[in-house]
Amino acid sequence: MTNGGGAERLSALRSHLGRLPPWGLVLVIWAASRLLTTTLLASLFIVATRLDWNFASHRSDPNFFTFSGSWDSSFYRQIALRGYPTELPTDLAGNTLPNAWAFLPVFPWLVRGVSALTGLEFYVAGPS
Repeated sequence: MTNGGGAERLSALRSHLGRLPPWGLVLVIWAASRLLTTTLLASLFIVATRLDWNFASHRSDPNFFTFSGSWDSSFYRQIALRGYPTELPTDLAGNTLPNAWAFLPVFPWLVRGVSALTGLEFYVAGPS
């Protein structure tokens, strides 16, 4: 048997995507990328939980949403909730400590808006 059905479905998909306006195609690509990255992150969360791995930062409630916030999103959360620090934090030797200044404001502002509209907490609203 040939795979004629698969080729026909692929051709039909290309035809449907070709009829979308440019912004619609961008939204489809964005949605597909979110689905892929969320699936990969969820898979990693399942493996990390089953193997009892340490998360990148301690969470008192280690669920999927706080796991997804174990990396840079903790700084984005700080920006969304409190804004940027007014001074660079330093250690006793005067070295600059990790802080939110290195992160752009658009994502945390968007999540803050989604949180305000939906009542969702940052780590839930962020991946949405």
